Amino acid sequence: MIEIHERDGLLCPVIVCDHCGETIKRGNGIVLHRQRDGYPASPIFAHKLVDGGPAPCQLAEGRRFMAWEDLDVFLCYLLQNSGTKITDATRRKAKMLSLL
Repeated sequence: MIEIHERDGLLCPVIVCDHCGETIKRGNGIVLHRQRDGYPASPIFAHKLVDGGPAPCQLAEGRRFMAWEDLDVFLCYLLQNSGTKITDATRRKAKMLSLL
């Protein structure tokens, strides 16, 4: 899930593992897409194993997954599908940080 945490007086979005509740850091995450009887898939955020696969806790819960992908790839697709260019978002973030 996505949560907003306060860090050094700033509100920062973070991605949290839907299984253990810990923040996913350093790109060590994957997104699983769960199928729900013909409805759009709901993303599930999880830590990934050293070999890059889904954490066993996610697969052991009897959930049916259509696919999974690395978190960084998912975020790139999300930006693209929102009409935002990655280069523009990076530039705006750098400008915002320079104002702090």
